[in-house]
Amino acid sequence: MLHSPSVHPPREKRPLKPCPIPGCEATVQRGRLMCLSHWTGLPHKLRSAVNESWRDFRRADVGEPRLFHLRRYNAAADAAVSAATACEERVP
Repeated sequence: MLHSPSVHPPREKRPLKPCPIPGCEATVQRGRLMCLSHWTGLPHKLRSAVNESWRDFRRADVGEPRLFHLRRYNAAADAAVSAATACEERVP
């Protein structure tokens, strides 16, 4: 059975990146939007929108449908980062 070249390497070999929330010092595996603490602090509806739009993008055909789903994912991801940032700014 052939494997897709887009398959992520094993978890322990994925490079880390900083959490995108300002002031957060956590690191996040590539392929994750933000650290677990900020992710679980988001409303379920927002997390679902990010996950659903990502799945739709991954399943979409090449071309215009894929671009549509990528834009949808980017909008959901931006909304999630903005919401987490806003929550962080309210915490004294």
